[in-house]
Amino acid sequence: MNFDNYPELLNTSQLAEILGIAKHTIEARRCEGNFPIPHLALLGKRTVRYAKSDVVGYLKRCQEEAAARSYA
Repeated sequence: MNFDNYPELLNTSQLAEILGIAKHTIEARRCEGNFPIPHLALLGKRTVRYAKSDVVGYLKRCQEEAAARSYA
């Protein structure tokens, strides 16, 4: 996946597009404390952003875990 079109800090809609899941799912899991990608709460926590580097790292970990499971 090419991330060049995205800024360094992603909003929830952009993250949902990348992950292929609903924005509401991200918001709900984040509020529950069950979302695996760290977020930045800006402007009194009303504005949430995700570092592109954290998203890329998360996706790489997912790939590595999937590869490890396929060898098991």
